[in-house]
Amino acid sequence: MTESELHAWSEFALAQAGAAAVLTGLVFVAVSINITAILRHHELPGRAGEGVVIFVSVLCQSVVLLVPHQGPRAAGAQLLLIAGGTLALLLGIFLPGLGRPSRQPITWRVTRLLLILTSTGPSLAAGAGLLGWVGADLRWYAFGTVWAMVAAMTNAWVLLVEVVRDQRYAPVATTDPGDDDPAARP
Repeated sequence: MTESELHAWSEFALAQAGAAAVLTGLVFVAVSINITAILRHHELPGRAGEGVVIFVSVLCQSVVLLVPHQGPRAAGAQLLLIAGGTLALLLGIFLPGLGRPSRQPITWRVTRLLLILTSTGPSLAAGAGLLGWVGADLRWYAFGTVWAMVAAMTNAWVLLVEVVRDQRYAPVATTDPGDDDPAARP
């Protein structure tokens, strides 16, 4: 890929950056509206964090493609760094909660993990493709960032609607009352 071919993606990247910036605000609105309900369940603050991390990742990946006079190799390295860092952050949020009790079916946790992996994997492939390591190109970035926004919107929906509608998001009583009640924490 040449620098001019990379530049051809600038309008798409600009649209993705704008959408990601606006949608990040939606997560903050959802959290502010339902903060009490979100803080009662140990997994929901993480879902909020995941939504913000995913949207900010899409924003950063898109900005990389808007840098003037940047070659494909530099853009590829930056996409790899951003997507890899995003994957590490998302797994760092998700994995610690796996051993905690929940009313949610295991399929919800599996789906959440799949959304994490599929919202970062395509951009990792695009970055590797720009570096010439694999046969992927920026169409993987396009798919990945669109899919990442779908994944983050899923989290925003949970935080805005499901947290008050679905009893499976109610806290599970444990032997330590401080586990699910933020007010009981020191």
